[in-house]
Amino acid sequence: MNTTPNPMEPMSHPTEETLAAFIDARLDPSARRIVIEHIAICAECRDIVTAGMEFQMSENATTNTGGSLLHFSPRAMFRAAAVLAAAAVLVLVFGPMLKERAEERERMSSLVTAVGFLQNRPVKGRLYANFGYQPYHLMRGNGGDSPSGKDWVEETAQQIVAVDGRHPDAEAQHRAGVALLVSRHADRAVTALEAALRQEVHSGGDIPALVRQSKDPSLLNDLAIAYLARRGGTNDSRNALTAAEQSWQLKKTPQAAWNRALAHEDLNETDAAIQAWRDYLALDSSSEWAAEANTYLKELLPPEESPQTSVPATK
Repeated sequence: MNTTPNPMEPMSHPTEETLAAFIDARLDPSARRIVIEHIAICAECRDIVTAGMEFQMSENATTNTGGSLLHFSPRAMFRAAAVLAAAAVLVLVFGPMLKERAEERERMSSLVTAVGFLQNRPVKGRLYANFGYQPYHLMRGNGGDSPSGKDWVEETAQQIVAVDGRHPDAEAQHRAGVALLVSRHADRAVTALEAALRQEVHSGGDIPALVRQSKDPSLLNDLAIAYLARRGGTNDSRNALTAAEQSWQLKKTPQAAWNRALAHEDLNETDAAIQAWRDYLALDSSSEWAAEANTYLKELLPPEESPQTSVPATK
């Protein structure tokens, strides 16, 4: 997984110690910038900072009239006022954008929660985002899920599509594609994820060529799942393998290994699928995902072999 903030995690707040250091002008420029960006969208922390600075100013007033409280220099007062002014500017200029990003995280977090209440995961592939493990069973209708659970996922997904589907940028189209995938709209998911791919590489051309130009392993991973879920014949299977393989080459994640194995299976490439499942198990040997992977591997192996006799993973 990459080291960028996960869009599924809720917004965190600076610690009390960090806010105190900010008020006292003891943070380095990078840390100060982070706090300023946070208080631009967080009224709670902004109120704490404002109250703290007002208190220090009142301390200075007491000291100047003969009181015994700590001295707060005019220079420090100027820095405090400048910081609050910078935060106010950020609220006006960047506040709407930062608020929108916080809302994006909240919507995706809601989708993860909703999907977690399903009995079966919506797609056989493994999405790049942090959706928890659920078994997969190919079923008609609700697939064993309660109508309320399925409706929750559908409603949450459509909220994401309604907002992100209007934006042409790659990240928004990617989120919309994932939402459509987990709400079992594979054909629309392919359309959204292909649009995200075109935005990412800023190029036209056929899909295999665009996939080879892409540098986004998460987008390629989820696009591979969409092709597999759509089940549009050999062409979709080939596109799924191309996307999964490129994702794997960019970053050898369990998700890419999983979908790469599924794509080989879909093309009846048994030997390649066996090796791909072994590659997966070299990364993950003990999770619930690993147990399912072992099941698929066992189904492919000749009777005299077993998952425990797997060859070393490819490099």
